[in-house]
Amino acid sequence: MSAHARALKFLQHIVRNLPAEDQLGYVLSRIAAEVDTAVLIFDGKGELIGSIGGAPTELIWESVDTGLAESQTRVGRWVVRARPLGPNREGYSLVFATRVADDIDAPKEIIE
Repeated sequence: MSAHARALKFLQHIVRNLPAEDQLGYVLSRIAAEVDTAVLIFDGKGELIGSIGGAPTELIWESVDTGLAESQTRVGRWVVRARPLGPNREGYSLVFATRVADDIDAPKEIIE
């Protein structure tokens, strides 16, 4: 199945199952489950609108570069990827964050 077909199927599932209450929470939880990351949405002032997952929200917001079309950074053990949302890609930031494993699986020769 192509990426477009998977995306369409995903959106159709969300639309068919969207609850009357906590719609944002439902959508964020489905996205988080699909990509296996924490998902956060901030408004333009840095206020957290919604989140799923245990990511450190304040530290992550401080690292988000809202001036870029898309940014990626690290916050402690978290890899963070952000992109603007809204009309003209302004007003909100969609953030994905995943925790890096404690042990890095790399040959000893490379690390030392």
